[in-house]
Amino acid sequence: MTELKTTETAPQLGFEAAIEALENMVEQLESDDLPLEQAMSTFEQSQALIRSCQQQLTQAEERVQILVRQLEADGYRYELESFDDEDDDEDNDED
Repeated sequence: MTELKTTETAPQLGFEAAIEALENMVEQLESDDLPLEQAMSTFEQSQALIRSCQQQLTQAEERVQILVRQLEADGYRYELESFDDEDDDEDNDED
């Protein structure tokens, strides 16, 4: 089996800039105007940006957890809710 290798690495973009770049890439890919090779390259670049965004989100979540633990150690009480829980609640409201 042939292994695909992505030669492109995600540029060091902030989260919001990376999301904007991804949105632009999706528009390009959906336009049907790109030659196959350029479409594949754009898709590979988008995968690198997705990994970068996921890493940034994970790091932000870890920072929030550390801050909450520090506040709890000082006697404050916080309960964090997952964004996934909010999505489930919204889905149930639509029924």
